[in-house]
Amino acid sequence: MKYNLKNKAFSLIELSIVILIIAILIVITSAATKITYSSKLKKIYSDFAIYDRAFKEFSFQYNQLPGDLPSHFNFWSDANYGDGNGDILWYSEGYYAWEHLSKAALIVGSFDGTTNATYDAIAESNVPKTQLTDILWSAFGNSSKNNYSLFIGKSTSSLTRIDENSLSPKTSFFLDHKFDDSYPETGSIRIDLALTNSNCIDDITGNPKNYNKSSDTESCDLYFILN
Repeated sequence: MKYNLKNKAFSLIELSIVILIIAILIVITSAATKITYSSKLKKIYSDFAIYDRAFKEFSFQYNQLPGDLPSHFNFWSDANYGDGNGDILWYSEGYYAWEHLSKAALIVGSFDGTTNATYDAIAESNVPKTQLTDILWSAFGNSSKNNYSLFIGKSTSSLTRIDENSLSPKTSFFLDHKFDDSYPETGSIRIDLALTNSNCIDDITGNPKNYNKSSDTESCDLYFILN
């Protein structure tokens, strides 16, 4: 009988150790997942910095915007060309921009400028991808507002550009807080309120507006302003 009691006591100790080890592994795994996700978001911003420099260098070298470069320059015989009006149209020149930067050897990768696919934005074919699953880069520019930006979002079969509302408020806030001013309407990292789901903002009438940081719902249309 005493032998059995000792066995039972030993089993309880073993069980406690196993539970403790499992708990430690869960904590380590959770921490590693957070670190990995944080690293992916940091990589998004470092990629933006690379693209920002590439846009500047292209404009300096060719005296034109990537994507908007008109055909009469004919730097590359097999390239798509824009109209030279100072805008970067999201449904065409936004794709040509990556092609031009690629052909000018200012970014890594080869992009073909294609805009007639079922899914117009295709990772590593006509646009670069981010470290986040299905999240791609897209270029846009409006000369009248002097606003040239890079959006990030998902490709869809119903739009000739990436989809709005592809990032959660938590993810958007992390990027804005880590690399900018933490507010969705100011600084160089912003959301497009005209296209963003109201869930992205905690109070749409607030001033200043704030991200709805408690939400994981994909509801933010985030973009980076090219300097």
